[in-house]
This record gives sequence, C-alpha cells and structure tokens, in this order.
Amino acid sequence: MFASDIADLSPEIADEVHKFLKANQAWLVRAFRSSGSQLSAAQAHLFFSSVQGAMLTAWAIQDHGIFEEATNAALMMFQRPL
Repeated sequence: MFASDIADLSPEIADEVHKFLKANQAWLVRAFRSSGSQLSAAQAHLFFSSVQGAMLTAWAIQDHGIFEEATNAALMMFQRPL
C-alpha cells in the first residue's frame, strides 16, 4: 500500500518500499518455479500488480470477496502453462 504514496514518503522509506517490491517479485519467481512453473520476471510483476490492485479495490469498496476472486483468478492463470 505504500507504493501508492511513494511520492510523499521520505527518501529512506521510499527506498525500503522499492527494495520490498523488488524482493517480493524475485520471491514470486522462485515460489512459482519451485512449483514447476516457468514464470518470468514480467509475469511475476503482473501477478503481484494484479493482487495489489485487487487489495486496493477491495479495501476501497469494503468487499473482501473482490480480493479473493481476483487472487484466485490470477493464481489459476499463472499455474497453467503459458
């Protein structure tokens, strides 16, 4: 959620958010590959962005079901061969 406020964060906090996002993307690639997927870095970024967007949308309209539906759909999309 800090990413949406990155311009207003101190440089030190913004740097930590950047590190977190890069580390999370790398972790996603490793996690999907350990399950047999050949997820690329770009696909990991797309997956992460989809989940983050779903989280923001669900929070904004107070409907947790949107997050669950979007996350499940994203997982299904990336678990089948691309």
